[in-house]
Amino acid sequence: TPPEHHAHCFLEKVAFMPSTYMVNDHRQSQLHQIQGDFSVQNARNRSLPHHQEIPVLANFNHLQKLGPRTFDLWTQIMSHPALRDSKLWMLKFPGEAEP
Repeated sequence: TPPEHHAHCFLEKVAFMPSTYMVNDHRQSQLHQIQGDFSVQNARNRSLPHHQEIPVLANFNHLQKLGPRTFDLWTQIMSHPALRDSKLWMLKFPGEAEP
């Protein structure tokens, strides 16, 4: 379904710019963080959760989009019995970009 059919779902004003490209390839700016094997043992060595052991959810929106309403939705999702042990991964920006 094209995104323009869902504009009513956004609180923000949606701007469609079909002849543009948004650069957001974290694989280039944070390559040193994502290279290598991320096996279950690799995750354990770093005290990180691994999707083969527990559900790992992710929210990679900008931090300003994680308001009280969105955070409440995440807590509701994670309170589901099947997700009680789940972990929520969030995007961390470089220190100079954090509030």
